[in-house]
Amino acid sequence: MTRAPLIPSDERRCKAKCNATGERCRGWAISGGTVCNKHGGSAPQVRAKAKERVTRAELLAEAKADPTLADATPAEMLLHAAHSTGRVVLMLQKQGAGHSLDPANLDLLGEWLDRLSKAASVVVSSKADELVIAQQARIAEGQARQIAEVMNRVLNALGLTAEQAARVPDALGSALASLGLIPKPSASGRPANSSDRNLAMLTATGGRDA
Repeated sequence: MTRAPLIPSDERRCKAKCNATGERCRGWAISGGTVCNKHGGSAPQVRAKAKERVTRAELLAEAKADPTLADATPAEMLLHAAHSTGRVVLMLQKQGAGHSLDPANLDLLGEWLDRLSKAASVVVSSKADELVIAQQARIAEGQARQIAEVMNRVLNALGLTAEQAARVPDALGSALASLGLIPKPSASGRPANSSDRNLAMLTATGGRDA
């Protein structure tokens, strides 16, 4: 049996300094933390944050093993992991619907519920959902700009009259909304969110030079 070294590696070593010597502590930092128990690692809030880091690392490690997430951001990986965990919980709950679960499956359900709770906590604390939404909005707006540029060039090449060009924005907006690509315009006719702004971006250049 191999014993752990008396002094931990640099990355696992407590970051605090000893008051007596002024040198860095030689103790082991708690798992997921940067300090040992003597230097604050036993505090409830520190332990909670450390456990969250461990959960986050585990979720990301599992997600990185999925080839379909090769190009995903950490936020997307965390959301995927949370959703996958939720699906397992739902499956186990359906299996037990209408009858009592045996002790083994009951323990399994409890383990996955605990895991789902931890995953949800990590997603909320890291604002993974907000990051993914913001990223999707940036991508959508970038695509809208590209589409607007292409359509502007096409419309200009068609040599539309002023009357025909004036009808382009409404026609384009209605067509995109009917396909579900953008929400229907608000009652005020003004862009209310990023999707509406994309519509404005697409239609504002209709038949005119950029």
